[in-house]
Amino acid sequence: MQHSENIDSAASGVSAVARMVELAAERSGASVDIFARPHPRRLNIGAGSKVFDGWISCGFDPDHDVQCDVRVIPLPDGYADEAMVIHVLEHLNRWDAPAALREWRRVLKPGGLLILELPDLIKCCRNVIAGKADRFGLLGLFGDPSFADPLMMHRWAWTEKELISELRDAGFHKVKKKTPQFHGRREYRDMRIEARA
Repeated sequence: MQHSENIDSAASGVSAVARMVELAAERSGASVDIFARPHPRRLNIGAGSKVFDGWISCGFDPDHDVQCDVRVIPLPDGYADEAMVIHVLEHLNRWDAPAALREWRRVLKPGGLLILELPDLIKCCRNVIAGKADRFGLLGLFGDPSFADPLMMHRWAWTEKELISELRDAGFHKVKKKTPQFHGRREYRDMRIEARA
């Protein structure tokens, strides 16, 4: 429980951190790219190696625009018009997910769009039972051990129903199921959920 409390405490100070960065930049005469970005501002949360033009990448990678833990993003409230979180949520512990969803909502403007894609527990189980190749089921459930990296393993498997409920609890509305667009458009294994802040 202490870890979740630390995340909540850190999240409440994110706006203060962002303002300190702005003030430091103003005093030094430097510019802070991410605050000067034109609209729409789009975040790629947990970008990994997938960096897209016009999107601000957020995550652990030193090449990301915003280097951070995806659960605590040092940007002001209502900063972004859109945020995509592609194959990230399944890498978080289940107990961290509610705070992460609230954080992603915090950085979005009212009415801003959140796009989530991740493996669907039910689809993965059906694929395992049907005897389909590992990538259709087991890798969706557990992650890919060939990376030999604990960060690439999955910590929770979500159903659409559970995720939609969590999004609503985090204050999102207009929650819609869509066709996956990433990871080879794996509709047979993955889900895409879009919601408004």
